Amino acid sequence: RADAQTREVMSAHLQKYIDGVARMLDHPGTRDQAIPIVCAMLGALTMSRLITDKNLSNQVLDVTRDFILSSTEPSAVTRRQ
Repeated sequence: RADAQTREVMSAHLQKYIDGVARMLDHPGTRDQAIPIVCAMLGALTMSRLITDKNLSNQVLDVTRDFILSSTEPSAVTRRQ
């Protein structure tokens, strides 16, 4: 774990990032959808940087992007409500 000051700074940045993604989604429940989207993005980026196989690294980013985009289509949002 990071020290309290580092966590405070990162917490503020992550909250702003989540809020920015939520504003882009523009429908009810956007913050609840923005949180897992941000988590998926950060996780995919971290994994892709750790993986030494360039093809797999790119695949992690590509499939995560496609998953996020498909989950934010209007029909996917309607199904969740």
